[in-house]
Amino acid sequence: VIRKISNNPCTGTVLPKNSKPKVEIYDLEEIQKMLDAAKGTDMYFPLLLEISVGFRRGELLALTWDDIDLENGIIHIRRNYVRTTQGMITKQPKSAAGIRDVHIGENLIDACKLAYARYQDDKEDTTQKFYDTRLVVRQKNGKPYRPDSWTQKWERFVKYHNLKHIKFHALRHSYTSVMLQAGISPKVMQER
Repeated sequence: VIRKISNNPCTGTVLPKNSKPKVEIYDLEEIQKMLDAAKGTDMYFPLLLEISVGFRRGELLALTWDDIDLENGIIHIRRNYVRTTQGMITKQPKSAAGIRDVHIGENLIDACKLAYARYQDDKEDTTQKFYDTRLVVRQKNGKPYRPDSWTQKWERFVKYHNLKHIKFHALRHSYTSVMLQAGISPKVMQER
């Protein structure tokens, strides 16, 4: 039996506004605490890169040593490592604006040089098979981290060091917030 109603019961319904949840970020003190906790671990350099450049997770995981110009202090962001229905692939960043060059200072250049030396040491270590992917953020054997594995590694790091829980992507927002507090113009931040 089909029954028809004379009016639409949804007429006049006002939908609630879709409000975005506030993103938790680290302030300068929390960033320093995070970096102090990471010193001497394989998390230090990736976290230093992240908080200094503001990568998307896939951009950080796709970064190779060929993308870092140590002589001129420039990081070329050209790729994004993502999961698709076909598996893990490297593709262009999320948007055309995601393809960018970021100038870095002497401290980060020095940290890059140390990390590159560790990369070379791992590559020459004959006690294990090394996959020469030239990835900057990689497993000790050179293989890439899957994005979800990297997130899990971040979650374990935060929990182990009793840091304020934020998502890994929130480090990108933390970077932006700190740069704006330092007086960097919003236009420069947008380009970076």
